Amino acid sequence: MKQNKVQLDLIINCKHIILVLILFLQSCNNTANKKIVNQTNRDIDNTIVYKRWLKDTLNHINKSKETYKVYKDSLALDIFKKYDTIFNSSILKTNSSNKDIALACKLIKENNDVILDKTRLKLEVIHSYSLSPIKRKYDYEFEILKFIVSNGDKSFSYKYIKGNLINKTRSPKTPDFGADK
Repeated sequence: MKQNKVQLDLIINCKHIILVLILFLQSCNNTANKKIVNQTNRDIDNTIVYKRWLKDTLNHINKSKETYKVYKDSLALDIFKKYDTIFNSSILKTNSSNKDIALACKLIKENNDVILDKTRLKLEVIHSYSLSPIKRKYDYEFEILKFIVSNGDKSFSYKYIKGNLINKTRSPKTPDFGADK
């Protein structure tokens, strides 16, 4: 009889242990599910904020008639700009109201290139905006596709990588944007 009672106590203890284990596992699962739900809600909020910003931005871009591309899922926007401007050395000492031209002048200055009067600058840039994984309206990237500086009959083209001008190459005449290399 004592042996039956010991076995019965053992079975009851095992049931209690199993019950406690099941409750523990359920609580862990609920915590994980809450984290997933919170992350999903945060992602949805970021998407809504980005898409509202995109709608407002597209209204502005359409008024300015800039060239742009919106990706199929509406989670990325590329704005394309082309510049063909003639300036002199005094522009390097002043800040241009156009941020792209101001950056180009800064890069020319950092590269220790000489700017003569009537220097021609051809620039093709992309401003890329995409959904941010953190709590910001968007992520932003800037890229210069073509960077050409011409002084008289000399023309130099550069590559832009990570905020620097590299691979300076000389060409005998000023290439057009429409001409592919």
